[in-house]
Amino acid sequence: MPEWLRRRVLPWAMWGGTMIAAASLWCGLQRVSATGHVVRVDTGVAPARAGRVASLEVEVGDLVRAGQVIATLDAAEVEAELAILAAERQRIEAQLGATQVGAEARESATTRDLDESLSSAELALRAAKARRKVKSAELSAVSAQVKRLRDLVDARMADRRELDALVVRQAGARNEVDAADSLISQLVGEVASARGRRGALDPASTDVAAEPLKAELEVLDRRQDLLELRRDELVLRAPSDGEVSAVLVRPGEVVGAGAPVVTIVGAGGPRVSVCLSEVKAAEVTIGEATKMTPRGKGAAIRGHVRAIGAHVGQLPSRCWRDPQVPEWGREVTIAVDEGASLLAGQSFHVVFEGTLASEAERAGDRAPVAAASATEARASDADAAAEDTEATTRPGEGAPPALMTIPGPLAERTRVEPSAALWWPSRGRYLVVSDDTGLADRDEHAPWLLTLAPGGALDPEPLVLGGIDEVNDLEAIAPGPSDSLYLLASQSRSRKGKRPPSRQVFAEVKVDASGGVVTGAVHLADLLAAADPEVREALGVADLDALDLEGMSASQDGGLLIGVKAPLGARDEALIWRLGRPDRLLADHSLAAAELRLWGTVPLRVRADGAEVAGGIAELLELPDRSLLLASTASGIDPTTQSGSLWHVRSRARLSAPFRIREYEGQKPEGLALGPDGKTILVVFDAGDETPLWQELPWPAR
Repeated sequence: MPEWLRRRVLPWAMWGGTMIAAASLWCGLQRVSATGHVVRVDTGVAPARAGRVASLEVEVGDLVRAGQVIATLDAAEVEAELAILAAERQRIEAQLGATQVGAEARESATTRDLDESLSSAELALRAAKARRKVKSAELSAVSAQVKRLRDLVDARMADRRELDALVVRQAGARNEVDAADSLISQLVGEVASARGRRGALDPASTDVAAEPLKAELEVLDRRQDLLELRRDELVLRAPSDGEVSAVLVRPGEVVGAGAPVVTIVGAGGPRVSVCLSEVKAAEVTIGEATKMTPRGKGAAIRGHVRAIGAHVGQLPSRCWRDPQVPEWGREVTIAVDEGASLLAGQSFHVVFEGTLASEAERAGDRAPVAAASATEARASDADAAAEDTEATTRPGEGAPPALMTIPGPLAERTRVEPSAALWWPSRGRYLVVSDDTGLADRDEHAPWLLTLAPGGALDPEPLVLGGIDEVNDLEAIAPGPSDSLYLLASQSRSRKGKRPPSRQVFAEVKVDASGGVVTGAVHLADLLAAADPEVREALGVADLDALDLEGMSASQDGGLLIGVKAPLGARDEALIWRLGRPDRLLADHSLAAAELRLWGTVPLRVRADGAEVAGGIAELLELPDRSLLLASTASGIDPTTQSGSLWHVRSRARLSAPFRIREYEGQKPEGLALGPDGKTILVVFDAGDETPLWQELPWPAR
């Protein structure tokens, strides 16, 4: 080889070959690269109905959180309709009271007349029987005289005329006895008829007379639910986190149904869109690792391919190299692995690096992630969007659950497994119900309540209940009339399959400075067992073996709401009962008189032993705005580990769409109580043999 060729050409040839090899290697490693940008999602916040904007709470550039109030519409019309509804309710309730009083008066008068008629018939019957007895004795005496006198006449020792007179007297006595028999037979029929009329008197006639008015009240309840739903719709809330990009309507202006009031740009989240040509897109796979470097300054971000466009179509104009020349290809969606905050519309240089498994092997510190299909990705995105659009009042974060303080004297006397709580103003304490009280070797199932100071410390002495020997598995407490309260046991079977009377208690308790005394009690499970099957089926508990009641709350509509832990409804929904007249239940021991009805069903889900399962109601609390707080734990099973949840339902009309406020990892929330200031919620947790927990959550006004 000539020297000049070796010195001048060969080095350049070697350098070129090296560059070509390096480029080939780089392209082989990087596979595909392109430009991507964070997807901008504009959401218009619009009312469901036309109305006048009363207030606007945000301006352009404000950052908002999901559920934050954006604007309110004038609610004067709805409030007026609610006022009319309230007046109509008062009228019907007054009419109902008058109807019940009139029906009871008529029933009382009818009962009195029937009782008097029966008494008169029975008295006449007794008098007729007594008279017959006298006449029968007289007939027997005369018959004996006739026999003796006839013997004397036959012996010619007496005058026949005396015998004839005595025979006439005997015949008269026999006629009187026969007449008495006939009268007695007639009176027996009259007594039987009077008893039949008395027995046929329907004791429920008062309820029957009131049923039409009660049905009208039920219609008013549903109309009120509808109006409250309409009132809720007048409060416009942010469907997701983001930034206000436009304010389209000002206070005082009228906005049509579906017309946006403001527009919100969704906060930059873990989604980046990349436009690829048809050829390049064919080289990308679901789950493939990516490296995204922002334009300008910023550290690279890791991600993986979440979805690939299902078809080749015209790409967004931002992806065109020439704004005048449309380009075709497929959009690829990338999920960001790190919790980075991205700016909507931000651009990235995206390099596709192969499968996540290969990336993990190269980096040595990244675990492979299972690839998801495009359909699954879209379904997951839809679920996330549904969660983001929930608009409800949320509590503040509050402090995490803390251990209760149990004084030594109390710990020496009883187990503490809190299952319900109620603020009692006269004592300045929460009254706390415990599943189990006393100790196994002494005072087991003692009729005690515990008292808890607002700071989480239990008092050394329990509150003793008089008038009852023992209570077992108490689960709920609610305020009653005139300084009284209601207590409810679970009604469930024990682990040994037994359901003793102490486990079936529903009781009213009067509380004073010295303690409490049970003024009335029934065994609710026994009443349910004695009821007609149709009654149990209407309540959703055809099989009482699974019955477990754990929640109870006073209702502003009157009566009590009872939360059913088990069984669940036909679609695995938790059941809520309404006990309209607890006073009648205690007085008459009658489910019909107590107006026990199925009030609604609510779908709840919790995690148990690592799987999602249907949840039952561990506690429920009606708040002053008539919304419901629900504590939920696993229903019908006894898992090794579970995470209870706290749910909020804005109204009865929204029972089918509860919002999960929070999940308690590995903990069972079992008691809820409104704090003394009305702005906090006490949550108590049953920790079994461990020290129980408590938590106070701020609850802002709506």
